Amino acid sequence: MIPLFPLLAHTTSTPPPEDSQPSRKPVYRLVENGDVYTLIVQLPGVDKAGMDVVAKNGVLSIQGRREWHKPAAWTLIHRESSDANFALEFSYDSRIEAERIKAVITNGVLTVTMPKSVDGKPRQIPVT
Repeated sequence: MIPLFPLLAHTTSTPPPEDSQPSRKPVYRLVENGDVYTLIVQLPGVDKAGMDVVAKNGVLSIQGRREWHKPAAWTLIHRESSDANFALEFSYDSRIEAERIKAVITNGVLTVTMPKSVDGKPRQIPVT
């Protein structure tokens, strides 16, 4: 598992069922920007119907499948990418406000925003 702190903890991909292909680990990066952490995952050829993003019990799980359907009028000559399962898991702690995690996929790039928890932010303590 990839820990979010230091900053995310990654785990090995969840083993797929015996009758399916093994999972691949997509390329990703994590950015801290003010009050949020942003996880950017490269998923070329994947749309929102082909994926599942779940935050539960301190684990952010991203998994799904990339599938390509050849248009009927095409004659396939060469193809560099293949259908593939993908999976990533990250652990996070109380510094992330799990109820406010959001995910958006655009042009094969998944952006997961994870707001920092108020409890995890430093605060100035007045001395009296």
